[in-house]
Amino acid sequence: MKIYQLLPALAYGDAIGNDALAKMRALKESGFDTMIYADYLDNRLASEDVCQYDDSFKPEADDVIIYHLSTGTKLNYKVASYKCRKICVYHNITPPSFYNVFHTECIQNLENGYIETKFLHDKFDTCIADSDFNKQCLIGMGYDEKNITVIPCVIPFEDYNREPDKGTVAEYDDGLTNVVFIGRVVPNKKFEDIIRCFAHYQKNVNERSRLILAGKCIRPQYYNALKAYTDAAQVKNVVFTDGISFESIIAIYKTAHIFLCMSEYEGLCVPLLEAMHFNLPIIAYKCAAIPYTMGNCGLLVDEKDPVLVSELMDRLMNDEEFRSEVVSQQRRRLDDFKYENVSKKFVNFVKDFLSDGKH
Repeated sequence: MKIYQLLPALAYGDAIGNDALAKMRALKESGFDTMIYADYLDNRLASEDVCQYDDSFKPEADDVIIYHLSTGTKLNYKVASYKCRKICVYHNITPPSFYNVFHTECIQNLENGYIETKFLHDKFDTCIADSDFNKQCLIGMGYDEKNITVIPCVIPFEDYNREPDKGTVAEYDDGLTNVVFIGRVVPNKKFEDIIRCFAHYQKNVNERSRLILAGKCIRPQYYNALKAYTDAAQVKNVVFTDGISFESIIAIYKTAHIFLCMSEYEGLCVPLLEAMHFNLPIIAYKCAAIPYTMGNCGLLVDEKDPVLVSELMDRLMNDEEFRSEVVSQQRRRLDDFKYENVSKKFVNFVKDFLSDGKH
C-alpha cells in the first residue's frame, strides 16, 4: 500500500504546495510509503519522491490518493476515475466574480472548478477542509457534512527560523514604519483597499511610513492598475516586491511593524499565521475564512474604513501595552496551528481512515 498526494500544481513558495510537502514529511515520519505527483511541477522541488504527473500514474487498488482540490483542471476528472481509496483536501476556489474586470481568461477556469467540485461530491471516501469556512463551502456544493473533517494546513514553522536576507533587512530597517501584506497579487486579495487605507495613514497620521506588498505579480493587468492607482493617489514608499527569495520574505516579516489584510476571499490565509509567528500585530477585514484563522485574536474590522484602520495602526505603534496584548493573543492562537499538533491530527486521521474508513 502506498499513499500518493496528487495536485494540479506544485509551485515554489505556494501555500498548497507547501502543505503537500509538509504532509509528505509527516507521513514519512510516521513510516508511510508516500509520494507526490503534480501536473505542473517546479523543477526546484522535483525529487525521487516528488514527480511530474502523467498518464503512466496508475495506483493499485489498495493504494490511497490524497487529492488537493483548488482549481479547475483535467485532474478533477482523472482522480474520479481511479479505483482506489481517495481523500479530498479542499483548499477552496476563488469565485470567478473577482476576475470580472481583470483577467477574464481566468473566469472559465474558476467556473470549471466549481462545476468539477460539485461533480466530485460523491467521488471521495472522505474529505479534509483546511478551515471551517471551506467545510461550509463543500456542504453548499452537496458534500456530506458527516464526511468532512477540518484540519488546517500543515506548516513546519521552524523553517521560518533561518537567517533573513541581510540586504533586505538593511533596505527596510531604516526607521520608517513598515506596513506589510504578503500574498499573490490577485483581485480577491484587494490590494487597492490596502493601498487606500495606507494612503490615509501616511498622509494624516505618519508620513514616515512604507507599504510593502510582497507577492508574486502573476496577473499583469491587475498589477498595472494597482500601480496606476498608487500614482494617482500620490502615495509614497509603496513597494511591490514581485517574486523574491524565502529569506527575503523572512527579512520583510522581521522588519515589519504591522500586517494589514483587506482580502475579501481566503480559504485559510497562511500569511496570517506567518505574521503571528513573527509577533507581528494583524489588522484584517472580517471576511470569508479570516475570522476562523484569527480566532479571537488580532484586530478584525467589519468595514474598510481608512480612518478606523489608521487609528488602529497608530495605536499599535504608540501604545506598547495594547500592542503586546494583541501579539500575546495571536501567539496563543498560533498554538492551534503548531506543526506538532496539526501533523499529528492529520496522521491520526489517515491512520483511522486506513483502519476502518471512518473518523
